[in-house]
Amino acid sequence: MFQRLRYEDGIDDSTNIREGAEPLGYIIEHLGKLLNTRQGNVQTDLVYGLPDFNDVACYHANSAEEIARAIRQCLDSFEPRLKNVTVEPMQCKEPIDGLRFNVTAKLDVAGETSQIFFETLLNADGKATVRG
Repeated sequence: MFQRLRYEDGIDDSTNIREGAEPLGYIIEHLGKLLNTRQGNVQTDLVYGLPDFNDVACYHANSAEEIARAIRQCLDSFEPRLKNVTVEPMQCKEPIDGLRFNVTAKLDVAGETSQIFFETLLNADGKATVRG
């Protein structure tokens, strides 16, 4: 959060000087924290984070689409630097312990827009890993 506040003042924490663009690493770090927070665990905003997917743990036929929709809604609500977010389940050839999603969005920083891509892995324990 302090990184976002410092960014709004135009200060780049990685160099402690004013920069035109915020490092993507800050956003990826925030997304990791956001997607690993379950709704109801933040007292100041009970809908912050993702819902608990234990009910979907059996991964019924539509679970990947339901989770993708929840991830997109979460990013739309709590990461204002990302616009036009799309989240698509990935088809994996090798067996994995969880679900993978491709996320694309427009990064809007200081009036400049760029396309970004990253992958999110939601493992069977509900832990999300974000890779940019």
